[in-house]
Amino acid sequence: MTISIPAGLNPLSPNGFNFSISKVPGVTFFCQQAVIPGIMLGEPTFSTPFSTQPLPGDTLSYDPLTIQFLIDEDMLNYNIVYNWIVALGFPESYEQYTTLLANDQTAYGELAKNYSDATLQILDSNNNPVRSVTFFISSVVQHLNSDSIDLHN
Repeated sequence: MTISIPAGLNPLSPNGFNFSISKVPGVTFFCQQAVIPGIMLGEPTFSTPFSTQPLPGDTLSYDPLTIQFLIDEDMLNYNIVYNWIVALGFPESYEQYTTLLANDQTAYGELAKNYSDATLQILDSNNNPVRSVTFFISSVVQHLNSDSIDLHN
């Protein structure tokens, strides 16, 4: 019995993800972890007196895209996301929201400026992109986890 060995045995590098957001060109998020969203097709049912039968759905729902990224030394990538969330959610002044809209040159209409395309690049062991996954205009930042800064040597 012959066992075939796969041709490419190089696994993806554990820190091999780059994430970029169209709204903030020039800022790259070097990911430590990325959870690609799952997709689910809704399942309506058809009831009969004897049983309930599933039908093929017509509505897709997606899990959220979750990334964990390294914060750069100037905290630029963290501050970009933080300011975006504050401007959308609970700005201290109306100028915070209008500044967000004015600085965005990528969108067509005012409502579209709340969203952005985003691209996740999966890197190989030499940090070369092997796959790019683009999340179209439906990307909006909803959550920024707290971070601890450790000063141990």
